[in-house]
Amino acid sequence: MRNALLFSLCCLSAFTLNAQTNSENSVISSMGNSGSAYIAGVLALGVNPSRLLSYEYYEQKAAVTIFPAGFMLKNNSLNINLYNSLFGKETRGVSGDKTEWNDDDKRKLLNAIDDEFEINGRASVMLLGASYFHNDKVGAFGFHITDHFGGRGFLNREFLEYALYGNERFLGRDLGGRYTTSNAYWYREYALSYAREFATSFRSRNLRPIESIKVGVSLKWIAAHAYAELNDESRIFHSPTGDSLAATVRYTTTSAARGRLQDGNSTESFSLFPQSVGNGLGVDLGMSFNYRETMTFAVSLNNLGFVSFGDNTLIKTADTTIIFNGLNDPISGQSNQNQLDSIADGVRAQTRTADGFSRALPTHLRIGFVMILDDRLNFPAALTVDYVQGFNNNFGNTGVPILGVGGEIRPIREMPIRTGIQLGGRQGFAWAFGLGYDQKNLAIDLNIGNIFSPLAPSAVKNLTFGLAIRGRFLNVDSN
Repeated sequence: MRNALLFSLCCLSAFTLNAQTNSENSVISSMGNSGSAYIAGVLALGVNPSRLLSYEYYEQKAAVTIFPAGFMLKNNSLNINLYNSLFGKETRGVSGDKTEWNDDDKRKLLNAIDDEFEINGRASVMLLGASYFHNDKVGAFGFHITDHFGGRGFLNREFLEYALYGNERFLGRDLGGRYTTSNAYWYREYALSYAREFATSFRSRNLRPIESIKVGVSLKWIAAHAYAELNDESRIFHSPTGDSLAATVRYTTTSAARGRLQDGNSTESFSLFPQSVGNGLGVDLGMSFNYRETMTFAVSLNNLGFVSFGDNTLIKTADTTIIFNGLNDPISGQSNQNQLDSIADGVRAQTRTADGFSRALPTHLRIGFVMILDDRLNFPAALTVDYVQGFNNNFGNTGVPILGVGGEIRPIREMPIRTGIQLGGRQGFAWAFGLGYDQKNLAIDLNIGNIFSPLAPSAVKNLTFGLAIRGRFLNVDSN
């Protein structure tokens, strides 16, 4: 039972990159996914290109990142304490390789799950990032290469209950019938960014403090290296007596990959720089402006574009109805081999090589605000608010909006302290925290997406962390 359950969880689960967040950006992540109006320079890449025209706390014209990376893993039901109580050998006092669950164990697992078990995860790493702010007249430039990995998966609570108790709880009932989608992917984006500032001519008294507007654009080339997607609409109906069932098997798997990512028998070795199986174009558009001297507003529309998959693409489909009256015929007592054969043929998907397919990039809108509080406190401080709205469910994106509220304080100017809360999205509620070491030519940022992770690691359901290092150089007054 344990192995079967773990197999089900692994098959229906995957990791996801939430495209509405920027896990490789430790500053934004540590402030609860807020700060798009506060960040500047190289930190603006992938968030809002217009912020290339702003300086960080220490004003330098150029910056280079050193492999900033972030990771998030979350599920909606299980924590380490519950896992140990169900699977832990020491906790359960099991000496062998197997453990048997009693009714209390099964009830404990089911009570932890609402409608479905969902697991999400994401990982991002910026292989190279650089920015250069020449001057207000010429503008600012940026370039970055970023890898995104992810996926998400679901396990219907009813199917889990079916695996635990068999058909005794589903006599005369439907099992399943919910449309579910799981996916996993790996793609790399190459982006060139440019930003320029334009003077305004507002005559209104209320708008006169807005002296200029910063506008930026990022053009992206997308190279997809692996993609897999499962769309499942299968369902099962048991007769009231439990001696027969009817099942609708309807699912589609779509995949595009090379080597062992596509075929387990392939002899092609894995490479960090493989040939792509899909390509596409994307664009980020951003603008920002300062209101008076203490407030900044920023708006960006990110990942407008698509990816087309053409090489090494497979589509597997199954769409059939199965009727099963038992292992033996009720009249003759002979084996129902024909029914068993038809079940095997029906469940087995038909594989075909596809000409290709396309997926839109994870388009989302981000609106940010920051208020500088230096004058009200005796040290540098900022309050940040962001609202993020996704427009599709591709590549980990979601239509569930995200609201992030956070801030940064610098009681010691070289050691920023950041925190913030996030509401919505796939991660739900999260309280983030981060620390930094910030000097003129070097910045190191560390963030924890769930502040309870180091305090009570066995009780949390999600793990998030990130680390970023960047170097800065060229004084503002240098030519």
